[in-house]
This record gives sequence, C-alpha cells and structure tokens, in this order.
Amino acid sequence: MTNSGGPGTAISHNADLGGLEVPRYSDELQSRIRPLIPGHASSANPIDLTFHLDMQLLSTKIPEMIMQSGEVDGMILHGAMMSGFMKEVIPMCGNC
Repeated sequence: MTNSGGPGTAISHNADLGGLEVPRYSDELQSRIRPLIPGHASSANPIDLTFHLDMQLLSTKIPEMIMQSGEVDGMILHGAMMSGFMKEVIPMCGNC
C-alpha cells in the first residue's frame, strides 16, 4: 500500500521476483476500501492512495481492514515519511 503508484508497482514487481504472491483483493474488500480513497486510485493490490496524505488511512485504517480480512499474511506500507507517518505507527517516536 502506497501513496504513489510508482513505488507500489516497484514493490509488487520485486515481491513477485522474490516468489511472494501479491493477490488481487476480493471484490468485497475492495468495496470497503474504495470509499476511503480517491476515485481514480487502485483498490485491487497494491492500493495506491495517489499522493493522498491521510496518514491515518495509510498507516492504520486501511491496513487494519486488509489484515482483518484474512486475504494476506502481511503487507508493505510506503508513504511520505516526513509528514508524520512514523508518529502514526510509533506514537512515542519523538522527533521522527
């Protein structure tokens, strides 16, 4: 899951090269994600927030939906690190 399509494509490509499966999310999961992302963004996998900088969506809300779905065993999050991403993930991070 990224906030930009290029990194999502590169990460998915390298995961494939490494023998990891990058499955397309079910229609049901995509229908829950779609209202949270821009209309032109991908909800299939990887999810591309298209430079949408809502760190709560990127770091918490959508990842929780995905992991609770049982459709994947893990995920990679890629985002704008200087915009508060680490503070969302690690609240005690301080000056991250």
